[in-house]
Amino acid sequence: MEQSVKKQFDSLQLLRGIAAIAVVFFHGFENFALFGFGKYGVDLFFVLSGFIMLYIHRVDLGEKGAIKPFLMKRFIRIYPTYWIVTLAYIALISIFGFSFSSNYILKSMFLLPQGQMPIVGVAWTLEYEVLFYLMFALFMLSKKWFYPLLGLWSSAILISWILSWELSPFVGRLLDPLNLEFVCGCMIAYLVMDKRLTMRGIVLIGVIVLGISVALQQFILLEIHRTILWGIPFALIIYGLVSIEIGRSIRIPKLFVRLGDASYSIYLTHLLTLLVLESILERVGMYKSGPTAWMQVILCIISIIIGVIFYYSAEKRMLSLFRRKAIMGKRVSIPSEQKQAPIVP
Repeated sequence: MEQSVKKQFDSLQLLRGIAAIAVVFFHGFENFALFGFGKYGVDLFFVLSGFIMLYIHRVDLGEKGAIKPFLMKRFIRIYPTYWIVTLAYIALISIFGFSFSSNYILKSMFLLPQGQMPIVGVAWTLEYEVLFYLMFALFMLSKKWFYPLLGLWSSAILISWILSWELSPFVGRLLDPLNLEFVCGCMIAYLVMDKRLTMRGIVLIGVIVLGISVALQQFILLEIHRTILWGIPFALIIYGLVSIEIGRSIRIPKLFVRLGDASYSIYLTHLLTLLVLESILERVGMYKSGPTAWMQVILCIISIIIGVIFYYSAEKRMLSLFRRKAIMGKRVSIPSEQKQAPIVP
């Protein structure tokens, strides 16, 4: 089992890359129904995040000394890159004569839940990620109570969901049904690691259920919460792929693995890139009659490429720098987590 903990899942890297690209095309083609499903890459990211956290940190459950390095790793993995992109947004908005209140900037910078989107709009998902990490760290304090506490949190979410409580932004984030997707990811890790229960064929069931979800939303227009409609099939697909890859290697082209590595940078930078590119095209008169489909495709591809460049030139270097610095401390050992980029749409 110790070997499986160290195993890297290229299939999950592939899913991360697909999810990031799907979100890019969703924002690049907001008026095209075909790409409307791209926004549900968020749900795929959340399930992946839950799985990765428990799969990697199961050995830390009940180890109180593991809480500080866990939180430090999570902080460093999310915030430095996010702050650079946020400052770039603020600088760009300032050029156009807009400004933000200091309170809004502060809450956005630290991903504190509020009644509106953060400055980097897509970072609303990071608010969920941060809360999940905090809850995970709290539950880690006891190996015996980790799963019961996870179940208790899930129960509170379900009760709040059923009763439709009016909640503050913070509590609303904490008890939002989307958090159940993190829990689903944790359940997959539990089944694979603690129960040694693998189900390779379930990936096909997941694909079928995903197809049903697409049909329900596209053709039947049935209102079902995204946690059920998308979280469940993504969880089944991830469970199946992990089950397969534990038994044998899955050959994934390196390009797609690298896109998975860069998914966080792609996700954070793509809106800013699209905004800048569209502004340039407007200035040169290429956007007056509206963008063509091919033009939008090109812009999306360019934004993905720039996200990858940002990953290798900024994000990856910053992570290496922080891990080498004394701030990480010789007193706090933080192993490399290249395959544990935060799962965000």
